[in-house]
Amino acid sequence: IEGRPNDRIGIIAFGGRPYVVSPMTLDHEWLLQNLERVRIGLVEDGTAIGSAAAAAANRLNDKKSKSHVLVLLTDGENNAGKVPPTTAAEAIKALKIHFYAIGAGINGIAPGPVYTRSGFLTDLSGNLVYQNQPVHFNEAGLKEMTQIADGKFFRSTDLRPLVQIFGDIA
Repeated sequence: IEGRPNDRIGIIAFGGRPYVVSPMTLDHEWLLQNLERVRIGLVEDGTAIGSAAAAAANRLNDKKSKSHVLVLLTDGENNAGKVPPTTAAEAIKALKIHFYAIGAGINGIAPGPVYTRSGFLTDLSGNLVYQNQPVHFNEAGLKEMTQIADGKFFRSTDLRPLVQIFGDIA
């Protein structure tokens, strides 16, 4: 966000469904404040990659500007939502949106919040409870999306490469 001071930026976060954190704005201070409110558990569990990408593309399509850029940052495979990722990628291409998919995460075991039938498990202080869980990262699916959308795929397993990737995109 700080690397794009003259760009209007919006944020759509997602779990089992997408939700707007911030509409497109030039007020980056306000945008950063809204980003700080994003927490695991704000919406149902899952990863709705296709629905989130389609929602972002739809919002970008409504805006008049020289170019549109969509950056998808995800740590998992699509396992929720109503729009398949390939359908979202086709829409992104048709709308001539520059698309960057960043795969963040690992295949294997990683700490994740504990989800029960009644929602995310918290301790007595209200903090999420984490435990090691199997994690599957679908690199092939994200690469397929970027291929369909004429985009670019990046991979990051920790914060350092992620910072570099955002620098390359900016």
